[in-house]
Amino acid sequence: MNELEDMNKTMDRHEISPAVIRRLPRYYRYLCELIARGQTRISSSELAKMMRVTASQIRQDLNCFGGFGMQGYGYNVNYLFAKISEILGVSAGFKAVIIGAGDLGRALVHLSMFEKRGVDIIALFDTDGEAEGIFYVSDALDDTNPETGDSFNMGLWMSVMGISLTAGAALLV
Repeated sequence: MNELEDMNKTMDRHEISPAVIRRLPRYYRYLCELIARGQTRISSSELAKMMRVTASQIRQDLNCFGGFGMQGYGYNVNYLFAKISEILGVSAGFKAVIIGAGDLGRALVHLSMFEKRGVDIIALFDTDGEAEGIFYVSDALDDTNPETGDSFNMGLWMSVMGISLTAGAALLV
């Protein structure tokens, strides 16, 4: 049995509380900071201090997904980061589109936060389909490539609205 199957069995034995799930992105963020600083290991008490929770809470949370640390050593930061990333699905390669190619939509396209979290922006839609590289918004409702007429499946995980409330209201009408 490989490690991922072992982790899944651990998770299947009991339901993981929503509070633990809500803390996972925080673990991810703090571990990312530790990696940027070049720190290779951390104790539950050090991590607890950073996150403003108890060391016991850290150990309980992480034990929901299997044992990641060693008593007297702590946690290997890179390994724990990789496991939390796997649990969160960060490395799964999600696809997203941005709807609205105005200033906000174009700014969103250039944000590195999407790429860092495994989200690939694959298209930008707008009501003005004249701009280069932008699809007309009605094309989002169709599964054909507007340029070639070929059928395609975007396999989207999410869409991000990069439009003002008034423009959004106009789209809904």
